[in-house]
Amino acid sequence: IVSLFLTSLTTICLGFIVLFKGKRSKSNILYALFSFSIGIWTALQGYTAFIPEGNLDKALLLGRLFHIPLLFIPCVLLHFVHLFLEGEDTKWKKFILYYALCFVFLLVLPFKMIISTMKWTPYIGYNIVTGWAYPLSCAYFVILVLLSLFKLYKGYKNATGHRRNQIRYFFWSTLIGFSSGWSNYLYAYANPIAFINPYAQFGVPLYVLTITYAIYRYRLMDINLIVKKTVIYGAIYSIS
Repeated sequence: IVSLFLTSLTTICLGFIVLFKGKRSKSNILYALFSFSIGIWTALQGYTAFIPEGNLDKALLLGRLFHIPLLFIPCVLLHFVHLFLEGEDTKWKKFILYYALCFVFLLVLPFKMIISTMKWTPYIGYNIVTGWAYPLSCAYFVILVLLSLFKLYKGYKNATGHRRNQIRYFFWSTLIGFSSGWSNYLYAYANPIAFINPYAQFGVPLYVLTITYAIYRYRLMDINLIVKKTVIYGAIYSIS
């Protein structure tokens, strides 16, 4: 639960920072929406854990509500990756299919196809009982994230200089972030994941912090150059 609320706090704060630094930038807006989606998802999921036994209707409502931002995460990530690699003029037509799939899942979310009901268990609280379409939503999430990573990998292979280094940094940060959060999304399938989940989830705010720091604070500067400058300034300071 602590890891969920920590993730929520860091991602929402960073979303506002990114948005205020570039209100007219499409990439800034998308990254802010990406951060807000993660923050709202984890906050609602964390709150669901506090619902006492006997409040099934409330738990079911929250269980379906926190899947709304969850379904948007892979779409917004893939859209952002395209802007990151191809520029602000990337056309919306490339993403119609992905957003259409997202809205299809949203339309059926109020019914039992994705989340059938909620089940209360000791030490965990309310957890979702999956419907027949839940694996499809998992596949949609995983495929779009993998497409984002593949797009980053192709961009890395074709890039040179500091741009290549920045894409490499973004690729590994994204891979670490989603590798950390996977157990949270699949929590409904097996209770033993609960032993992994609290620790793996702490990697998500670390991912958001590092990727935002690298991309927006330094505006795609060479990461190695930043490190070198830090070392040089530290050495000068220590000598003085």
